[in-house]
Amino acid sequence: MLNPKMVVARLYKDETIVNHYLQYLKEEEFKKTRTAFPPSQPIERVIDKIKTSKLFQVLLKLPKGGNLHIHENHILSKERVWNIIQASDDFENLYVKESEPKRWQLDFFIHPPTGWAKVKSDPRFTKEKLLPHMNLIGVLDEDAKNNPTDARKRWLLANPLFSRMGSRLLANANIKWKYIEETVKFALEEGLQYLETRQSVGKGLYVLDRDTKYNVTNGKRYMDNTGEIEIIESMKVIQKLKERHHDFIGRTLVAYGYRRVKSDIHFLNKLKKLVKFHKKYPNYIVGFDLVAEEDSGNSLMYFLHNFLKLYENASMSGKLPYYFHAGETNWPSDLHTSYNEYDPMTTNENTLDAILLGTHRVGHGLAYVKHPLLMEVLKYRKIAIELCPVSNQILGYVPDLRNHPGVTFLRYGIPVVLAADDPGTFGYNSFTLDWYEAYLGWGLTLSDLKQLAINSLEFSSLTGKHKTTAMKMWTQNWNRFINEMKEEACLQKFQQPPSFDRIIPKTGSRIGQTHVHIFGNNLEHAICKTIKCKFGKSETTAVYINQRELVCMAQGHADDLDKPVKLAVDLSGDYHFIETNQTFVFMENQQKAKENILPPSLRRKYKLKSWRNCHELKTNFNFKKDGVYEIVQEGRPLKVRCDMSTENRGWIVFQRRINGSQSFVKNWNDYKHGFGDLNGEFWMGNELLSKLTASSENVSYVLRIDLEDTEGNEAYAEYANFWVGSEEDKYRLHVGAFRGTAGNAFRKQGIKQSTMPFTTFDRTNFSCKPKHCYSGFWISSCKSSNVNVPTRCKSQYGMTWLPWKNHYLKKSEMKFIPVTAMKGTSYPTDVAIIIG
Repeated sequence: MLNPKMVVARLYKDETIVNHYLQYLKEEEFKKTRTAFPPSQPIERVIDKIKTSKLFQVLLKLPKGGNLHIHENHILSKERVWNIIQASDDFENLYVKESEPKRWQLDFFIHPPTGWAKVKSDPRFTKEKLLPHMNLIGVLDEDAKNNPTDARKRWLLANPLFSRMGSRLLANANIKWKYIEETVKFALEEGLQYLETRQSVGKGLYVLDRDTKYNVTNGKRYMDNTGEIEIIESMKVIQKLKERHHDFIGRTLVAYGYRRVKSDIHFLNKLKKLVKFHKKYPNYIVGFDLVAEEDSGNSLMYFLHNFLKLYENASMSGKLPYYFHAGETNWPSDLHTSYNEYDPMTTNENTLDAILLGTHRVGHGLAYVKHPLLMEVLKYRKIAIELCPVSNQILGYVPDLRNHPGVTFLRYGIPVVLAADDPGTFGYNSFTLDWYEAYLGWGLTLSDLKQLAINSLEFSSLTGKHKTTAMKMWTQNWNRFINEMKEEACLQKFQQPPSFDRIIPKTGSRIGQTHVHIFGNNLEHAICKTIKCKFGKSETTAVYINQRELVCMAQGHADDLDKPVKLAVDLSGDYHFIETNQTFVFMENQQKAKENILPPSLRRKYKLKSWRNCHELKTNFNFKKDGVYEIVQEGRPLKVRCDMSTENRGWIVFQRRINGSQSFVKNWNDYKHGFGDLNGEFWMGNELLSKLTASSENVSYVLRIDLEDTEGNEAYAEYANFWVGSEEDKYRLHVGAFRGTAGNAFRKQGIKQSTMPFTTFDRTNFSCKPKHCYSGFWISSCKSSNVNVPTRCKSQYGMTWLPWKNHYLKKSEMKFIPVTAMKGTSYPTDVAIIIG
């Protein structure tokens, strides 16, 4: 199967400009911080500098989609929580525990227990004196700082903080609703539109009541025994917030239990209660998780007998969706770290058990990097990993975030999302910080950031129309961000003058074009400009790669043959050429030019970086043999089949039928990712085909279909303006004017425009059931042409191109080429059509 290693979001023209601008800001950030590079430093040392940097301020605005791993009571900064409490009437009843155990814990009482002091008006307990004890950054001691890889030391400091200024305070209904409102406000401030929070569901929500019958609970009147009232009231608050904030998609809840629970009955009853709530409120209570330190808690296998009681044989899944923390450890798989001597499993084995239990996502997932087979399973099953890099650093799992396994998961093709975990209680108070650290430390681009944002909605618990609506809302914000940042990038006044150091290659053929890489510094002046190069008398265009590299298209001039010509570059877009002090030689002998294109040590690298399609390979190297070649898309090598012989042009082949050795009866997912053998029969894959034809450089393509029947007769069809839409648009085929000998099968009789989405047996995109032996193709009716049908199909038509042959086609090959390669070819405008 031709399955790409990773999914990368496509960038269009304006996005490409913004990408270059962000890369410039990243480079500037690196220059300023190289000796104390933020991803390599403890977060408590660099957080203030990070938040004042230009790069962070831009990423703050980036529409991030959703946050799928965050603990409800630990989102807001402790100062923000304090301000909510101080503005409440219940501030009068706020108390603090004065001594151990549980020193510094805050709670509300009408009648406080012994050992608690009233906070208001006591100079010992001002905000300035209390808040440093309420977050992990504030309480990190020298022992923990001197042992940055000892997660246990840091968990011992963190554990008391979860109740110190957390769940007990926020269970107060007068504080709770205001807290939810502030979390939504905070999320929107940092570019988030959707939250999937973790929280315990049960008896807890209360109000203060002076009635003496509540003296036994210190003046707390609990509102219900199950947690259902809190669910109902929270949903009402969230609905009002959605009506008030039109960019806010919503908030759902993954209910949790604690890993160190000892009572089997209590745990099972909790699960049964949550199953009931999930059925009753499926769009709010979306799943279940186990929380707390994974190394010292019980394993997933320890609870297996309880999970099995909720297993449904009919659906082969649990009655409750799971979103398990799994692999939040840096211990090897053969060491037992749990304090429960009756639990035989190690923390590392949770990585497998989470998958076997059917988890929809995994939290943290650090240990998966030690298990390549499980990584393959995550990728194949599309189980996303919720990455929380700043949390992983402050808890001692990954002290240097440049080495975080998240980038390995991302590049391997596992779907990942970025999340913040416990930003308020840990003290970094930001959703954006994780994005900053990943972008700066993992070699990410805007394409990666865009994909991470898309993943945050694609792999959320949202379903159906709710997910579709969420994607539309995010897309609107994304487009606004791109427009704003493009304007900022294009108005930017860059101070450092550009310089040019070298070019590769220094020679090229006079015939066709040679891609010349120009290396220098401070080339960011050209981010928003149309770049031009001048080789002697010959003027050509160039492409901006980054601050240190441009690529010029060298095209020879008769007067410049076999002698050095000066190279000049215009970065301003107004024909202000700058001499580079570099020379280039156009050579008559193409073979000699080919041999001198690069030094041997660099030849492979820059071939890959230069040739973007088969036509460019054909033009620059005069390849004549059809076969598999490497081109480059978005800086990465890609193997494709090239037809170098048809019309001597160089086509990228995306469909090939020659002998019936490969079945084309495949489902939507197979056609999406591709299948077959590039040296035999294959389908490239609709996702890749869409990516290659709907490019960010506004390149127009020509589609060609070559056909042969069983008697050896041949015919062809060509269409101008060819491209394929995205999956959201059903991989819709778009073609323009037709020419050829096979007839126009992509046109309804008498209609100049029609639509033609892709269809497979499991996803029918037209009005009747497909008969063509269930092979995928662009089908608009039950009698459409389809060259993907098996040669021995039992249906009425079989492998067909109806305007030419109703049946008995033997071979077909579909391919495309940039329209610039088709000079001298005309297409009749009176039969122009647009399929799509």
